[in-house]
Amino acid sequence: MDRIAASILIENKPAPDLFLALLEMDVEEDHRLASVFRIRLSIQLQDDGTWTYLDDSRLQPWAKVEIKASIDDNEMSLILGYVTNIDVHIDADENNSYLEMRGMDATCLMNLEEKVQDWPKKSDSQIASTIFSSNNLSAQVDDTGIIHDDKVSTIIQRETDIQFLKRLARRNGYECVVRGNTGYFVKPALTGQPQSVLAAYFGPDTNLDFFEARIVSTRPAKVEMHQIDTLQKAILDATGTPGKQSQLGKNGVTSFTPPGSATSKVTVRHAISTGQQEMEALCQAISDEAEWFVEANGELDTVVYGNILQTRKLVPIKGVGEMFSGTYYVTNVKHSFNLEHYVQTFKARRNATAPKASDFSGGSFLSQLL
Repeated sequence: MDRIAASILIENKPAPDLFLALLEMDVEEDHRLASVFRIRLSIQLQDDGTWTYLDDSRLQPWAKVEIKASIDDNEMSLILGYVTNIDVHIDADENNSYLEMRGMDATCLMNLEEKVQDWPKKSDSQIASTIFSSNNLSAQVDDTGIIHDDKVSTIIQRETDIQFLKRLARRNGYECVVRGNTGYFVKPALTGQPQSVLAAYFGPDTNLDFFEARIVSTRPAKVEMHQIDTLQKAILDATGTPGKQSQLGKNGVTSFTPPGSATSKVTVRHAISTGQQEMEALCQAISDEAEWFVEANGELDTVVYGNILQTRKLVPIKGVGEMFSGTYYVTNVKHSFNLEHYVQTFKARRNATAPKASDFSGGSFLSQLL
């Protein structure tokens, strides 16, 4: 059986004594949101009238906290962040008293100050690299390509650094998150080595406690935008192209059409772009997002799975019927610890139904069912 362990570091120093009083600990990671943590500790009244941990000098606002999990020799940092909230509950029944710390990753430091700043002659990716660096973060950034010509318009920031970057990310179809000491401004990674397979009702391979999935068939299949170029006195038209991102399955969103001649379409309004390239990038971002028409969530048995599930990576899921089996993109993972269990719950999505032949090693999907 795999050996599972967790550790807490405060200001880079291990704090194993916290586990003596640990009631619950959660770490939640999302593909677009800040990672957050919650640590609840039991507190007891001492003979001198003080409470354990209540006045511990380590447990202060803005203390740096890192939570790690390990399975055998595979150790992974789940979050590196800062304490933002401290709650205490003192009950008439002393055994029900607790201290709870909550916090988030370095995103919280990037969300403290609203700024008004211009960014002339820069691409969105160049802006992201500069802002991450100014916040003492290394940067992993995908090139957006479009340099904003200040003769036409200048990008203006009127919000906090992280709010501004997330706005830029959305219009490019990118994800903007902070993990550890690195800021990411990147497209979803839909290729590469997937994580270990999740399985339901699959004999000894079963590691899912439950699995739920749904298909949302009303997402738009076509995206278009129309705008007047005031300098050239011309009408600009742009559309999003379906199928440009990697398809995680056999049957994409265009495989399912409404009855009759109806076509689902959305026209982008109330959005300003400075030229044809920006319009096309925005339409493509909306089109790519609309293709995620299969959503799933579930809970896995960490002991049986023997791995730590990660967001922003692919994972195959089998044993849930041909329509819903296949490769998913993990969007959210919540790690929950107490003294007896380590449970992982997840959310995932895909832009197709049914698996490809390559989704599972060792043969076709049907052979996997036998």
